[in-house]
Amino acid sequence: MPSVSSIAILGVLFCFSGAASDQTLVVNPYLRQPLKLPAFLKGKTFYVAELAGSAERSSVITANTWTSPNPAWLPPGVNFNRELTMTDITWQREAAEIVREALVESLRSGGGLAQDEASADYSISAQLYRFGLAEATWREYYAKLEMWVSVTDHGTGAVTDIFALGTAVRKKEDRKNKAQEAIQASLETALARGITNFFYNAKLKSTVAPAPILNEGGGPGRVALEVRRFRIAQSVVLPNEFQDFLYAQLLEKLKEAGLTDTVVGENEVADSPDGEALVLEGTMMKAEGAWYRGAGEKKLTAEITLRRSPDETVMEKEITAGPNLWTRASYPDENELWSAPALADRIVKEIRGARRK
Repeated sequence: MPSVSSIAILGVLFCFSGAASDQTLVVNPYLRQPLKLPAFLKGKTFYVAELAGSAERSSVITANTWTSPNPAWLPPGVNFNRELTMTDITWQREAAEIVREALVESLRSGGGLAQDEASADYSISAQLYRFGLAEATWREYYAKLEMWVSVTDHGTGAVTDIFALGTAVRKKEDRKNKAQEAIQASLETALARGITNFFYNAKLKSTVAPAPILNEGGGPGRVALEVRRFRIAQSVVLPNEFQDFLYAQLLEKLKEAGLTDTVVGENEVADSPDGEALVLEGTMMKAEGAWYRGAGEKKLTAEITLRRSPDETVMEKEITAGPNLWTRASYPDENELWSAPALADRIVKEIRGARRK
């Protein structure tokens, strides 16, 4: 597992050269209610050690509307006259404290928390890569929790390292009070999804209940869809955050579409042994085009696969998508992240068609 010195323990971030901060938002994210533990953890006890890492101070990019008029040819409600600024976000508590509390309370609620390390079946320690807002566009808040969790088996002494990821995307708000609420809500969703990604991780299941791991459905007649982060072909150059940002967009849009009974994150297993299990994976093949003050576009091409098992493919297709004219940008942050929501929308549409057949 990477050492603390080798990882970026930052709450956010992204930078916009020359942007000035004009206000500060205060957040205190927490787990609204304990998470349900999977059945395979029943009867197992865990001790949660201290977590390393901190979000500390972070910022989010915002776009303020200029007072100058739009060109006459723009339709109502479309405004390219915006100025990008940075808004500071102050945390009331350390990120490591928040994440540890979420782990402890969920284990306690499910009867899996040991009183001390000596009485536990397993101990948990974790290092945070990030818990905060990550690089996105000014159109949304993109929250992210990344951590490496080490699970030590007190019976054998074996240590298993598990990567856990939680993401959330929410629409940007212009008013300060609404913005603060939306940012906190996105952080809390990312927190819950990150902890869930750990508790339901196939690697954790194989650690505490050794057996062949299959991604299971959600019960008789139910369908579970696992979303995996897309690979990036060697010849394709994309922003560092693109892979996880597209993953976050897919999770949000697939949950909203309701095409399956449940949508789970990468490497998660459903709690029930029955039902149909689908897996969505893909590879980014091309990023073509250019931005030029709203007149250009970046089109993305991906090869996607929807399958029931390694041997049964439901759909395999090459998809190309880019944002429409009114979601294109003319700002210094123009890059392929702007095209990710359009690609996610197209993928959801293709899955809907495949499910109808």
